[in-house]
Amino acid sequence: MSQQCSPFPPYQIQAEDIPDRYPRGWFCLGLLDDFRPPADSPQNIDGFGGKVVVRCRGSQIDASLNGKRLPTLARNRLLLCWYDSDGNPPLAVQEPPIMGECDTRQWSRWQMREYRIHANCRELIDNMADAAHFGPVHGANVRSFRNVMDGHTFVQEMRGHSERLSAESELYSYAKYYGPAYQTTYMRGSYDGHTVESYLLLSHLPVARECFDIRYAVMVKRLPHLNEAQNAELCKMYAEKAFEAFAEDVAIWHNKTRIDNPILCDGDGPIHKLRTWYAQFYQPLAEINEERLRYREYQLRYD
Repeated sequence: MSQQCSPFPPYQIQAEDIPDRYPRGWFCLGLLDDFRPPADSPQNIDGFGGKVVVRCRGSQIDASLNGKRLPTLARNRLLLCWYDSDGNPPLAVQEPPIMGECDTRQWSRWQMREYRIHANCRELIDNMADAAHFGPVHGANVRSFRNVMDGHTFVQEMRGHSERLSAESELYSYAKYYGPAYQTTYMRGSYDGHTVESYLLLSHLPVARECFDIRYAVMVKRLPHLNEAQNAELCKMYAEKAFEAFAEDVAIWHNKTRIDNPILCDGDGPIHKLRTWYAQFYQPLAEINEERLRYREYQLRYD
């Protein structure tokens, strides 16, 4: 039997060395209340190849790394710090927007969990363009999928169906990265016979070049026709479902291999465009090509 030869060279995985620096941007250190009095003793948080030391002095919260001050920001009931390998001050355009929902009784407080992943941060970012994983990983049927790149922001908008988070109704999600490590997702679906709105926070902090900590949080809009106890139970149970779904992604990140030249097919999202967007945060400011980051939309069709 003759063996036919492929006209294409054999596929070989390519993986360049990980940049010897950390991305530039705002990074979440945790829930703001965890750093306020009586938590008045310094807290050491793994980050950027060392320890981020956080000190609370009355209403002032300071952070430092290797003895150098890191700018901090109390925003949306979270404590954020700014990091730039070249020592540049915070860029106003990258400041995460204020979420009014965090300061109203109509919404629950953040419920947060932390996860350590032994991989480079880029493996997490890939999910923003990975339309194909929703079905086999989360059991969600995607009906429309759109990405938008614009400067320091990257959007994923999805409509579909999930038995876990939308029952028989449509599941809608709008996720947006502000910089390299701060992402919020507005989600609307159905749970236990109720239309439920929620926000998800997906933030990460580089610990080393091939290790990062995820801080993932959920807040849920209270329903006016439920009493306090019923709302508390609904928020708790819905958050558990969201954590359950997120754990499916975590299991993959624990085992994901770095590949610079993935084999893609029709129906995959704009992975390479996303990685180009993400690479800007590793580059010195003077080397960023703004033209490559101008507004672009990418739409996957399912009709």
